[in-house]
Amino acid sequence: MSNIIKILSFIRWRTKAIRKITKLFYSFSRNSLQTTNPDSQLESKNLILETLKKEAFVKIKQKNTPNIDIRLLKGIQGKQAFVDVGEKYWPDLKSVVLDILDNTLVSDAVLKYFNKKPWLWNISLNYSEPKNEITGSQLWHFDYGDTKQLHIMIYFNDVDIETGPFTFLNKKLSSSIKRSKFFIERLTDKDLLDTYNIDAQDSAIRLT
Repeated sequence: MSNIIKILSFIRWRTKAIRKITKLFYSFSRNSLQTTNPDSQLESKNLILETLKKEAFVKIKQKNTPNIDIRLLKGIQGKQAFVDVGEKYWPDLKSVVLDILDNTLVSDAVLKYFNKKPWLWNISLNYSEPKNEITGSQLWHFDYGDTKQLHIMIYFNDVDIETGPFTFLNKKLSSSIKRSKFFIERLTDKDLLDTYNIDAQDSAIRLT
């Protein structure tokens, strides 16, 4: 039974066709919300836009982020790479989301990046604990299901190198990695070095 569950889990989370069909389905459902004003003007925010297109990320300071007491979350992660506790802290999470969408510095850059009205696909509050072994989406991977997407990430508590910052490669290095037509890749540091001559530890961008 455990092997069957592993196979079904792989099909659900690692097969690109399933990801695309799932997102297409939700795009026509209530779970996907249209956001922001398509007529908004970028004006002086072109630097943010150009940085976003070149590096695939940009840092924007966010104020009034609620403090989540992580002591209350210890031990709930189990074997998962992370666990979504958004429902538990929805009032705090909602206030941050509204602040972001109401911030023209962010919304204008988002609108120009997509060059059309974007859709809010998902809101989550992910918690993870430092572990010696990394698994699942903690490994190097690409996200799939859209031709273009943008993640806005806000930390709810201080994160340094030792506590597992969100880590990624810039657009140029990411583009050099060959992608499978059917399956979502999961790569280790050794895979990147052996196959693409990319030193992940030296090249990684860590959001602390």
